[in-house]
Amino acid sequence: MKNFGTEISDAKAFEIIKQVTLALNQLHMNEIIHGDIKPENILFTKDFRVKLSDFGLTRKLQEGRGYITHHGGTTFYLAPELLHGQSAHGKRTKTIASDIWSFGILLFELLAQKHPFFDSNDIDLSPLEIYHRIIDEEPAELPDHYSNNLKNLIKQMLIKDAACRITAKAILVDHDVAVIQTNENK
Repeated sequence: MKNFGTEISDAKAFEIIKQVTLALNQLHMNEIIHGDIKPENILFTKDFRVKLSDFGLTRKLQEGRGYITHHGGTTFYLAPELLHGQSAHGKRTKTIASDIWSFGILLFELLAQKHPFFDSNDIDLSPLEIYHRIIDEEPAELPDHYSNNLKNLIKQMLIKDAACRITAKAILVDHDVAVIQTNENK
């Protein structure tokens, strides 16, 4: 999914958002957490259909619980609540909101050509510095040429409080409005 130097239009971005969100919503409706959303796990067919891959960290929620604990995930895509709430055994408590955070990071990278909390000068950061930036700092802004609708959606995906973060279902409900308003909100 990473092809640096290629600019993605709002329309193409919303098409990617729609396809990935449909897959995430299907998982989340069935109380399944993907657990490892990152560029390497988003595949494209020749006709630009999006496929979600690598279900190795996928876990089903137990009845009555809205979270799971397990090892794993890619640090740069982990939600702040996962970095902040690690147990003494290194296990992380994941919810469906953590999938949305990871997807928001992925989208930001695709559109801005950089991570919202790091740039190309940030090499060899300590784990503590990585955690600090994700937990405590605000994400960078998307470039100005993207619509306010797209910027606001990604901001909703990167809300630090998991309980306030937008859901896959809410993204799908608002998606048609987002596509229609893309050119109006520049």
